[in-house]
Amino acid sequence: MPHVIGHKDDYAVPIHGDDRGIPAVLVGMRQDLPADHQGVEAWAKRLAAALPAGQTA
Repeated sequence: MPHVIGHKDDYAVPIHGDDRGIPAVLVGMRQDLPADHQGVEAWAKRLAAALPAGQTA
């Protein structure tokens, strides 16, 4: 389900992203998905592939 991000209920994206003109994203994940090393690696690869080149570090 999409999450509405705003100054009232959130901090990182509005303050560090929007207010500074920096592209930002909020990623929510169920805690059971990266339950082990393989799960963490799989999700790290998915997220890295979704980021624009040069924005991963």
